[in-house]
Amino acid sequence: MLNQSERRILIDKLINNREILLDLIQNFSNDQLVNRKQDGDRTPKGMLFHIADTENNYVWNWAKRSRDEKKPDLSNIPNESNSNTTTQLFEEANEWDTDLLTEKLRVIRESTLRFIAETNDAEFDLLGKNSPFGDLTVHQFLKSLYRHDQMHINELTGKEQTIIITGADGQQL
Repeated sequence: MLNQSERRILIDKLINNREILLDLIQNFSNDQLVNRKQDGDRTPKGMLFHIADTENNYVWNWAKRSRDEKKPDLSNIPNESNSNTTTQLFEEANEWDTDLLTEKLRVIRESTLRFIAETNDAEFDLLGKNSPFGDLTVHQFLKSLYRHDQMHINELTGKEQTIIITGADGQQL
């Protein structure tokens, strides 16, 4: 069961990493936001869309089902970030106003914080079965969000990647 100290740490990390990400983006020119570091990379604007899309998916398709259903099988929920439609949206994000993208990130994070507030301490231990990352608790899904922000902060700043994401099959993503 999550205690109040762990809940506060989770919330603080979610808030802090999102603030760092949003502050970082404000220092980029529009040219920097729409150009790739190398072929095959998402643009920073595409990355922002990806971050928002991923958070929405993790909270509302995985964590919420894990909290509200008894050991739900999450293997039947497609990873929206890998769909052709979403990949196209990553490209279309280049046309979006930066303020619109940052507002999307703020609104989704506020929604996540409301989800946390509505979740009692014992519910953080509830399990979702067979997500792309294996069986995870509600708490683990939520912790992955600030780690995901950190991973992309490192990418945007050119820092060495300290967060390695591995799927349930052991493959690095």
